[in-house]
Amino acid sequence: RPDESSETFDRISKLQDGIFLSEAQGSDETRGSKGEMLPPEESLVLIAAFDGIGGARRGFELLGIKPAVYISIENDKDCRIVVERAWPEVISLGSLEDIDPHELGEMLSSRSLKKGLIVGGAPCQGFSGLSTQRKGFGDPRSSGIGQFALLITKLERLAPHIVWHAVLENVASMTEGNRDTITDIMAKALHPLNSKTARKSPYMIDAASVGPVSRPRLYWTSYELEDTAHRICQVLNARTKGVPVFGQQEFKFTKGGHLTNSDSKTLGCTWVTKLAKVQVPVEQFLDPGVTKYGKAGTPFPTAVRWIERKEPPESPHGIEGCDQETMEKWAKSNYAMAPYQFKANLGVQEADGTTRPPNATEKERMHGYRAGHTKGFSEGRRLSFVGN
Repeated sequence: RPDESSETFDRISKLQDGIFLSEAQGSDETRGSKGEMLPPEESLVLIAAFDGIGGARRGFELLGIKPAVYISIENDKDCRIVVERAWPEVISLGSLEDIDPHELGEMLSSRSLKKGLIVGGAPCQGFSGLSTQRKGFGDPRSSGIGQFALLITKLERLAPHIVWHAVLENVASMTEGNRDTITDIMAKALHPLNSKTARKSPYMIDAASVGPVSRPRLYWTSYELEDTAHRICQVLNARTKGVPVFGQQEFKFTKGGHLTNSDSKTLGCTWVTKLAKVQVPVEQFLDPGVTKYGKAGTPFPTAVRWIERKEPPESPHGIEGCDQETMEKWAKSNYAMAPYQFKANLGVQEADGTTRPPNATEKERMHGYRAGHTKGFSEGRRLSFVGN
């Protein structure tokens, strides 16, 4: 596992080679009634909707930040078990739809609370390009986008003494129409938080910029990111015709300065890359004796859920590029992930030469969690915890 006490890991986890919020951390908004600075453990609120296994809280942990209040909103009971075990102080709530506004207001009533971050990773199954049968907003799970926007509005009304910021995350492979609809929804919710910096278009960031696994995502934020080193990111307000974006595509610039993929389609987002100058060697994320099998420097594919089936699904993503060995591994798994996930060159190699996809513990490390974060559950369930 990565040495979290090392200088390299510390710098990468804090994005010291990367992107920071444009606001100064020591603003008047975090000062007490007598002007004294209030530390995050007294003044900061983290509200994580669709919290899963606590990714936002783990991000704070890597940054050395402990919020005064951590409210996790997640309707999956297994996920709540994982979060409550890792952070016993958490206020754990269930479905976003069932939250009592009065109770939520009481949780945030302390006048020492000055700043709040609302983070949400609304369900993406209806939008993901990995699904050949995606329905966009026709999928009931996609209603999470509107629920998250409503949560932002509620919190601003329930706790006006707190200066709120918000981030919504979802897959970069969604269609142009769905992306633009979410952008419109979020623009209305985010503008009241910060009319000067609330963005309209999302940022696109792939986790492969800082780690060994690809996870291209769109982020709608109430703040701008600041390139503090003038070399960290290439920021382009690409004119948008939109295109599904996957981490292993090649990108290039057009003569007009727009960013395109291999199909020469422009991206309707601001693409942020080169977040870390130095990356932790991939072997540090793998079990002892295990090595990456594919091409050096190529990220592992985006993690997906493990769902065993009696029959293969109709038109699974990526099947056209799979050889016989890959198809046999896929069948042996009971078609639990998309077939391309079993390709040898996208996996790891054991000391005896056996190739396989990364296991749950390895994927935990790759996604920034401590090894064993989801221990106590089956291997398939643990893989699903970090899956798409």
